[in-house]
Amino acid sequence: ERLDDSWHTLRHSALGKPELDVAQYIQQKGKLRRNLMVGLCFSELYPEVERMTFRMPWLDILRGIEDLDMLSPLLDLRDELDTEDSTELDEWLARKQRFLLEALEQSRGQALLLQPYWR
Repeated sequence: ERLDDSWHTLRHSALGKPELDVAQYIQQKGKLRRNLMVGLCFSELYPEVERMTFRMPWLDILRGIEDLDMLSPLLDLRDELDTEDSTELDEWLARKQRFLLEALEQSRGQALLLQPYWR
């Protein structure tokens, strides 16, 4: 029942929506972490292969969100840089965020198709 409740909450959060931006992903970090912790609490009740097949994409998504969130402090440094370095940082951050968003979207699309292991 707890797994179903947690899964329902996750599916009906922004993580269940068609597409998310950087800020939306970062806002979902706590919710996803809680969901994964609920799964961890009950994990030994289910076969490891089924459990890990379902959980691994979500763990990857959490890691990607954490990576996105770690880029945020770099935005504060822009004001301390000269124009050329600031532009270079902006371009690098945009590329890095775009790459992470593409990977997150792909992982999330696959994860949402998986059948929960506890059913």
